[in-house]
Amino acid sequence: MDEKKAIERCTADAFLEYYNNKFGASYQIVEHSDNPDIRSQDCNGNKLNIEVTMTEDRAGDIPAILG
Repeated sequence: MDEKKAIERCTADAFLEYYNNKFGASYQIVEHSDNPDIRSQDCNGNKLNIEVTMTEDRAGDIPAILG
């Protein structure tokens, strides 16, 4: 898995954990693709697509943060 996909996956995992806890939902990742980045689904078959966008305020910010 390349760095971009790893960041998308980690971000989606954290978001779904928060969302599920906050709203009593049960969404889980079912597919990692390009459009949308993440497809998830709950135990009732409801779908939630997630698009992760990385922003960079100044050149080099993201690589510096990621180490």
